[in-house]
Amino acid sequence: ATRDAFVSVRKQAAASASSIYASFGASDLSCRLWLQVVLPLCLDAETSIQTKCRDSLLREFLGAVSSGTGGAFLALLDREPNFAVLLRRVMGTTKLTHSQLSRAAKVLQEGIKRLRSPREEAGFWVVLSEVVAKYPSLLRAEFARDKLEGLREYMAAPKTFVRVVQTLE
Repeated sequence: ATRDAFVSVRKQAAASASSIYASFGASDLSCRLWLQVVLPLCLDAETSIQTKCRDSLLREFLGAVSSGTGGAFLALLDREPNFAVLLRRVMGTTKLTHSQLSRAAKVLQEGIKRLRSPREEAGFWVVLSEVVAKYPSLLRAEFARDKLEGLREYMAAPKTFVRVVQTLE
């Protein structure tokens, strides 16, 4: 439905994915559906669809990440590289303000500090690297220093290591 020729079908697909997410919360299935439908439609040629999906990006995706309930999203971004690539494209073309991203940056950095294994952190780093690419000032100096000092820990988790280096550079 996300590639359908009819604008109305694509709009309905986005509305349905958002509705399912709203109804079932941050389950693996609803987050996967949202990422598969809404994320690509953020880049749709039709501006009304872009607007609807980018509003959903703020409300559902960044809302979940900012409130600490986005674990399913973060896990999927870690496990499915195509979602991470798509998120990069969407974040690169979406106008987001410093204040819209500051809470997410804070929650992501706190989440990374709490986790014990670099493998568990990968999804957090996927989103944090995109947030920091827009507003580098959102990366706390103390957090960056601590992660640089402990960089050796990430050698066992190459995907996470790459994200850490991208974020901190």
